[in-house]
Amino acid sequence: MLAITTDNATNNDTFITKLRDLATTYNMQFNMDDHHIHCIAHVMHLAVQDFLESIHSTVKYSENELFDDNEIETSIIPKVRWFLL
Repeated sequence: MLAITTDNATNNDTFITKLRDLATTYNMQFNMDDHHIHCIAHVMHLAVQDFLESIHSTVKYSENELFDDNEIETSIIPKVRWFLL
């Protein structure tokens, strides 16, 4: 096994720790730092969410609300946020 890719949930850290312990039992090398890769898409999603929150972007819950021509707010940021969430 070359590596395992996971999101940032703590249960995955527990899994990787148990896998390391199991590998040690069978005299296999498994370095958690080298073989546990956090999913870049998940990391990017978290970063974008933090960025949008920091600029106080509003959340749109439906396409109708998002593309309503009568809506006062015309910023692209809420539209980008809707597509990313």
